[in-house]
Amino acid sequence: MPRILRTLRRQLSKLTAKRTSDSSPTEEQNQAMEKIIGKTVLAAIIIGLIVTSYFILQGGETFSALYIKPDSYNNYINGSYASFTYGVGCYEGKPTDYTTDIFLGEESIGKNQFRMSSGEKEWNVGFNVPDNIEFPVKVKVVLTTEDTEYETHYWLKGRIK
Repeated sequence: MPRILRTLRRQLSKLTAKRTSDSSPTEEQNQAMEKIIGKTVLAAIIIGLIVTSYFILQGGETFSALYIKPDSYNNYINGSYASFTYGVGCYEGKPTDYTTDIFLGEESIGKNQFRMSSGEKEWNVGFNVPDNIEFPVKVKVVLTTEDTEYETHYWLKGRIK
């Protein structure tokens, strides 16, 4: 690449040296300028193709997703049983090991270990809420991969009487 730039710089200096102070560019200078512009456009196209190829071959962003289905839970429980559905989306581009930990407040109430290659999977979770729990209390799901941690939650606000 530096060789192309040196050549372009040399040709431009030749062009400016040949010009007289009061005349318009000669035919020779116009042809030389067209060559320089053509080489510059060709270099820009090649650089653009190289950069585009890099991003295409890179494969894009990889990530996982954790969610609680909004229609799967109620913020107020009837009795002492609560349930919800959470899901995991795997967009890592390779098989990935996951661990989910489920918490009621600060207390762990469940754990799930699994491996996914791609797509989404959902789990239904049900648990008993102790009578002495103070509301509101956070129900939290923590998803852990080898190098990343995701978290989502909802609140239990009380009991239906």
